[in-house]
Amino acid sequence: MRMRWTTCLLVLPLANACSEPGACLLNIEPGVEVEVRDAVSDDFLSVVPLGVVREGTYQDSLRIQSTTIDVPPRVVTLAAADERTGRYTVHLEAEGYEAWDTAGVRATEGSCHVETARFIARLIPTP
Repeated sequence: MRMRWTTCLLVLPLANACSEPGACLLNIEPGVEVEVRDAVSDDFLSVVPLGVVREGTYQDSLRIQSTTIDVPPRVVTLAAADERTGRYTVHLEAEGYEAWDTAGVRATEGSCHVETARFIARLIPTP
């Protein structure tokens, strides 16, 4: 019983703080989130895409953020640059697809967290 009471005491102040206007949650938001699709079929890729974001000397690998519920699952989004503002270049690669690059992806400062730059990358299958 003591363990439950302690948990309630720790959780209750956090729950109350989240309901107050202007309160920030403790989650971590990515600066960049990219949805990856096949440019021809518009489907999610059947292979795992890899990539990086860069700004000056800063570099971060894109990690899987979300997947489909298919078996096996397909990657829906990749994310990087947690809680970091900036103007990024993004590079993606996937087996059977041409490399994909873009520049000028901007993550801005929000009131509690970074305002995530979200976009779709459509990769072109290789011939």
